[in-house]
Amino acid sequence: MAELYRRQVNRPLSPAERALLRWLIEHGEPEARNYAEQLDRVHVSSECTCGCPSINFQLEGSARLGDDDWLIISNVVGNSPEGIKVNLILHAHAGALYELEIYSVDGQTPFSLPRSEDLKDWEDAFA
Repeated sequence: MAELYRRQVNRPLSPAERALLRWLIEHGEPEARNYAEQLDRVHVSSECTCGCPSINFQLEGSARLGDDDWLIISNVVGNSPEGIKVNLILHAHAGALYELEIYSVDGQTPFSLPRSEDLKDWEDAFA
């Protein structure tokens, strides 16, 4: 049975997705840097269909794992190009990049992938 809000795909990261992931890894939790080498081996395995740009990953040469025991390696807030306040959470699972979850803080959709220059750490956003 297909997930309600996920469309299965098999595609490389877009240049914007790759740049955003690199920024999230560089500005994430200290352990996030351990995932930087995976950027050249990860591809998009599913996309959200609700109107947000959330994506799931598949690491080249590895089996897709279950949905438990996620590790948050980056968690930031900012604005989409449309001016919608968003939260971005980069998840890892079992040593592999797993998901980039992006959601509107107030539930507005659709919206586009935010740019790294429009993002802030939680502490900086509410200081």
